[in-house]
Amino acid sequence: MIVTKLTGGLGNQFFQYAAGLSVAIANNTTLKLDISSYQISSHRYRLDNFNITAEVLPIKTPSNLSQRIRKTILGRAISKLRREIEARIGSSGTRIYKDPGKFDPNVLSLPDGICLDGYWQSEKYFAHIADIIRREFTPKPQPTPANKEMAERITNCESVNLHIRRGDYVSNPEYNRVHGTCDISYYKKAVEMLSEEVGNPCFFVFSDDIDWAKNNLQLKFPTTFVDINGPDFDYEDLRLMTQCKHHIIANSTFSWWGAWLCQYPQKIAIAPSRWFRDPDKDAADIIPAGWRRV
Repeated sequence: MIVTKLTGGLGNQFFQYAAGLSVAIANNTTLKLDISSYQISSHRYRLDNFNITAEVLPIKTPSNLSQRIRKTILGRAISKLRREIEARIGSSGTRIYKDPGKFDPNVLSLPDGICLDGYWQSEKYFAHIADIIRREFTPKPQPTPANKEMAERITNCESVNLHIRRGDYVSNPEYNRVHGTCDISYYKKAVEMLSEEVGNPCFFVFSDDIDWAKNNLQLKFPTTFVDINGPDFDYEDLRLMTQCKHHIIANSTFSWWGAWLCQYPQKIAIAPSRWFRDPDKDAADIIPAGWRRV
C-alpha cells in the first residue's frame, strides 16, 4: 500500500494524487488517501468529484473522553509524542517520504509501504502514466446545461483559457509573501505572444475574483468572463478549461492542471516565469518543457 497525504486545494490534491498513483502502479499495489489535514484546513477534500480509483483512509475522530484527556498536561505530552511519531512513520504505520521541494527521481523507485508527504509539483513524477491520470481526473458529475452551452462556445472557436488567481494569494499575508500574484503586464505580454501565432483568438477568463478580472482586464479580442460556477463547482471550471485549445495560466496549480489535462494537439501553454515570489522556493521543475514562460 502507498499512502499520499492530501493538503491544499484541488490543484495540489491532483499533484499529490498523481505522484502517489505513479508509485503505487510501480509497486503493483493500491493507493490510499490520507485526508486528515482537512479536519483543520480552510480547504476541502475535492477529489470525490472525479473518477479516482484510490480509497480514502478512515479518519479517527477523538471521543469526548480523549478530548478531555488531551486538555491535561499529560494528555498534551502524549499528543505531542504521537504527532512526532506520526511525522516519522505516518498515522497508517507507513514510512514517511518527504518532498524535497524539487523533482526527486528517487520517488520513482520507492518501495511499497511508503507515505508521500509534500506537494510533488512536477509532471516528471507521472508523465509516463498520463493516460491513466487523465482518465482518473475526469469529473464524475455530468455538466449542467449552462456548462454544456459554454463548452460548445469553447469548442467552436480558437479558444484560450486565461486564468487569474487572486483569493487567498491576496488576502493571506503568508500566501502573498510566498506566491504573490501575476500582474496585468504578464497577461498583456502573454496575450500578445499568443495572438501572434493564433488567428482570431477568443479568450475565456476564469478567476476566483471574477469582478476584479472584469474591472482590470481589457483585451482587444472577444472575451468571455466565465462566472457560471462557484467554488463548490470547481470541477466544472476545470472541465471547461481543459476544453480550451490554448492556455495562459496563473502561478496556480489549478490552471496548471487546466492546461496539462487539455489534449488539443497544437495547444500553446504560457506560464509566468516567476512562479513564486519567495526567492528561496525552487520552481525549476513545475513548468513542463513544452510550455512557454513570460
